[in-house]
Amino acid sequence: MPGWPTTIYVVDNETTVRTAFSRLLRSAGFDVVPFCSAVKFFEQSTIDPDGCILTDIHMPEMSGLEIPAHLKLHGLSIPVIMITAVVDEAILLRAEKLSERVLQKPVDEKDLIAAIASLAKCRVSH
Repeated sequence: MPGWPTTIYVVDNETTVRTAFSRLLRSAGFDVVPFCSAVKFFEQSTIDPDGCILTDIHMPEMSGLEIPAHLKLHGLSIPVIMITAVVDEAILLRAEKLSERVLQKPVDEKDLIAAIASLAKCRVSH
């Protein structure tokens, strides 16, 4: 489908969560590149500008909340979908301002696919 992200970068320090999201997204037909941290994501040599990032908010070294600023610093404009188990209102509000979508854990797979589909609709309309 035109506008769909070509690559989904799954950034989560929890192996089981990262693996589960990667499997789900691959089964839905997406190309997935998993990373155990935001630092590892930014260390890679190439980042697909037509991709998107699915990231946990709370991670060691660099949080998911820091990813949008680092993208900007690298001259990249890639949509970010943040996931969290936290219900702290201030953190959720900050995440909503920094990302295209915030999903609460446990994430419903239909909600995740819908969030990615909304990115496609946004890209097609621009």
